[in-house]
Amino acid sequence: MGYFKPWRRKIGMITLVLACLSAAGWARSISVEDVFSFGGRQLRSHSGLIEEFVDTSIDLTDFFGQIRTTRVRVTYWRVPYWSIVVPLTLLSAYLLLSKPRVAKQTAEST
Repeated sequence: MGYFKPWRRKIGMITLVLACLSAAGWARSISVEDVFSFGGRQLRSHSGLIEEFVDTSIDLTDFFGQIRTTRVRVTYWRVPYWSIVVPLTLLSAYLLLSKPRVAKQTAEST
């Protein structure tokens, strides 16, 4: 039986690839800010974080009754890269390094 025959080895390789891609994104986000736009919302990768935000305008009335338009950035969520990389790495290590269970033979089959 080959090493990659069990389903857990295949899933372990997929999670390892995802962990490596996330680690590469983490390293890149330290020095480069990437912004991806889709459907009016934006996904930004910077300083070891991933965040979803939208820039919008709000009309505010000041003390003198004048209406002023202010640009506001609303952040919906923010996730540090390490919280993605570490669990994926641990899961892939478990799936790849754990030994498959040996099937027990019953008295009837011997």
